[in-house]
Amino acid sequence: MTPMVVTNEKGKNRAERANKRYYDGIVETPGATFVKLCDRFANLRYGKMMKSPMFEKYKKEQDHFL
Repeated sequence: MTPMVVTNEKGKNRAERANKRYYDGIVETPGATFVKLCDRFANLRYGKMMKSPMFEKYKKEQDHFL
């Protein structure tokens, strides 16, 4: 797997960092979808455990993410 495929691109905001090219790279790279889902799950779990505002952000993004 290309090591940087699940790393966001550079950008001023989340929309710029996680753009179509970023998600296309994940879809096109074997194993990357699994890695991204594991990362997302870990971030959600940690965010909820730490009462982080990122937990709510991830919840709001869920439909788009899927």
